[in-house]
Amino acid sequence: MTQKVKDLYEYTGGFGVLSVAGHDWDDAGQSEESMRLLAEEVRPNLPTPAAPEEQVMPVGAGQQS
Repeated sequence: MTQKVKDLYEYTGGFGVLSVAGHDWDDAGQSEESMRLLAEEVRPNLPTPAAPEEQVMPVGAGQQS
């Protein structure tokens, strides 16, 4: 996945924000694992950070309970 995002970054000339969307009917465990992998494996390997650390929204922030 990291290489695919890097390829997209290069193809588009770069981007300042990487948005991720999910669905209520997704398996919660799979969704959490996907977000963990994105945060720990993909984002740190992108050419530039998506945003300054203080602006990165933590996983689960903004979800309704």
